[in-house]
This record gives sequence, C-alpha cells and structure tokens, in this order.
Amino acid sequence: SSPSFTFANSVNWTLGYYYFDSIGGYRNVYFGVLEPDGVQIPLLDLIAGREVPLNGEVNEKGTVDTKSHAVYGQATWAITDWFGVTLGGRYQREERGTVTAGSYLALARNPQGEVPLFIHPLESRETSNFSPKLTLDFRPFADDTLLYATWQKGFKSGTFNVVSLNNPPAYVKPEEVTSIEAGIKGVLLDNTLVYNAAVFRNNIKDLQTLAISLTSGGTSQLLNAGEATIQGVDFDVTWQAFPDALPGFVFTASGAYLDGEYDSFPDGAGFLQQLPQTYCGPGALLGVACLAGDFDFTGNTTVRTPEFSGTIGISQTFEVPGGTLELGVNATHNSGYFFDSQNTTEQPEYTLLNGRVSYLYERHNIRISLFGENLTDELYYSDKLIVDFGTNAYLAPPRTYGLTLAWSYGS
Repeated sequence: SSPSFTFANSVNWTLGYYYFDSIGGYRNVYFGVLEPDGVQIPLLDLIAGREVPLNGEVNEKGTVDTKSHAVYGQATWAITDWFGVTLGGRYQREERGTVTAGSYLALARNPQGEVPLFIHPLESRETSNFSPKLTLDFRPFADDTLLYATWQKGFKSGTFNVVSLNNPPAYVKPEEVTSIEAGIKGVLLDNTLVYNAAVFRNNIKDLQTLAISLTSGGTSQLLNAGEATIQGVDFDVTWQAFPDALPGFVFTASGAYLDGEYDSFPDGAGFLQQLPQTYCGPGALLGVACLAGDFDFTGNTTVRTPEFSGTIGISQTFEVPGGTLELGVNATHNSGYFFDSQNTTEQPEYTLLNGRVSYLYERHNIRISLFGENLTDELYYSDKLIVDFGTNAYLAPPRTYGLTLAWSYGS
C-alpha cells in the first residue's frame, strides 16, 4: 500500500511497501535430435559424446526462485509559490536462487524415463540497493510555465542464466542507472498550445544484454556490458490551431533525438562467420556462425536506440447527431537502429501512416472506431536475432484494419 498525505498545506508525502515472491524460468525445454548431418553433431559434442537415439530429446530444466522486499517513499515540499523540492527513495532487498538447473535425456517426453545428463549445483545470491531521487521545480515566470531538474538512480535485479545444456548457471549482475534530466512544461497562445521538452542523460552500469546460441551450451543468455550512456532530447506539442475558425481541430507532434553508446564492453559475446574448413570449438558445425566471448563492443551503438524518432498527427472532431465524430491521421518516422550489441543486425529507417474514424454516442458512452495501421504496407521488423545458423527475423504487422467497440460506464 502507498497512502498519500498533505502536511501543513506545503508538504505532500507517500510511503509504501512492496513484496514479490515468484518461481520462474523454463520447466521443460526440449531439444530434438535429427539426422547426423543436422544438429545431432553439436548436440552430441555438448553432452560429452553420449549416444542419443534419433527419437530422443534433451530436456532442459532451469527455474529461479525470487523473494523481494522493498520500502519506498517520496515527499514534495512547496517551499514558496514558485519553488519546490521533491525527495524520494526506494530500498530493496532481494534473494534469488536456482531451484532446478540441469539437462536430461528424454524418450517420448516421459518424465519417468528421463536420464540425467548434467545436474548443476544450486546457487543463490542476495542483493540490496538504495535508489534515491531529487527533483527541483521552478515557476519563475507564471503559473503556466514549469522548469524542473531531476537526479535519480534506478536498479534492475540480477538473475541466473539457467538454460544451458552443459554449463552451470552463470550469474548476471544487477543493472544500475544514474539519470539526470532537465525540462520545461507550459502552455502558450491563450492556452491553445501545450508543450513539454526535456534533455536527459542516463549512465548505465552493468547493462544487461542478450545473446543467443544453440551450439554453445544453451538457447539464450544475459551478459553484462561494463557501462553505457544514453542521452538525448525529447519533446511533444499539442496545439488547437484554429479554435475560432475550426473548433475541434488538433495538431500533435512529438520526437526524440538519442545518442546511445557502450562506454565499456570488453569480452562481449558475438558471432564469427566460419570459413568452410574452420572448426570453432566443441559443438560447432562447418559453415555456420560461431559464438565467441572475446569481442570488444566498446564504442558500439546501444541496441534499439534510433538517432531520431517522431510522430506528427492531425485530428478533427465534429458535433453530429447523438454525439461526436472524430477523424484522425498520423505519421511516425524512425531513423533506424541496431538489434544487437555487435551492431550487425539493423533495422533501416521507416515511416508508418495510420488513420482512424471514431464515433461517440454520448447518451450511453458507446464509441465505435474504424482504424487502419501501416496504411502504406511498410516492410519493417519487430525483432532480429542472430543465432548459430543465421538470423531469425520477425516481421512487424503489415497493413492492418480493424473495428473496435467500447462502452464506458459508471461515475
């Protein structure tokens, strides 16, 4: 719970307690055995040459138990009519441990008939963290303009890489971020234009990144980059452009300029493309990529960090019998980004066009909407993952149409 109180008409504060208890991971992950010229060769190498029947499977089991406690609080003090201070913090104590970690030979997916291949010792780690926050806000010109500056720290828990055929679970250290932000919020033009703008810098220590390899002892694993910095500027504007001549017309725009870089990332895991006669360690196949752990990604661009992304849109609302009719269209542009820390899989720049028509029947608060997304049928990807045998690419939705019906009720 997190009750909120006001003290002496100038201090507003909140306190809370958080508890989390969960067991998560992978209870059964099956790897099939194919013909000798398929994935059977790396699989046999990984399980120390043990013979696996062609109708057999290797079953991975890896789960992690998490127990977390946290207390948090925040207080805002309006020192004067134009100056305020916010202090906050969160203290967290957490224990994570492996519950199951091993691989088994399974015939016809029969748990009673499974033969242990690798059973790894169970491990646990206990961590604690305090994340503070300080915000200063100013209203030096008028009540409709706010300047603010914020310094705060954040924390993302560590975990274990539990899915691995032959390797014991590796611990992934917690991720810590220090963030600085300054911005302005306000209204202009007789309250018809609302704007927000901010500059920020996030310094991330032990950034958790993902690598995937089937022939290196597992399916997916998290790695810690030493340090990364993501900084930039973002803004958004809402403007009722012609309140007298064209009431109900609204123009919106938002955007962000980002610069993300790995300041320190030695010993990163990446893929080497093998030559036809190259053998890349146990479990590798000729002619496929090989995961290596000695790359230096320092200076590379952080994943999913486009240099620019933005959206512009217009909408027009009309009074019609029984309610209102809204027509809207918006366009989104993304300058492109990398999917991996090795900077080898890239999403090129793309632009999406979306539209909607919506009618609100005010008497019963019923809204029916017809929408269209990606109207130009732009080809782009939601994800790309490099694995040993190539790149798995997942297409984002193509041109899509839909109809929704919503009913709002209650006070």
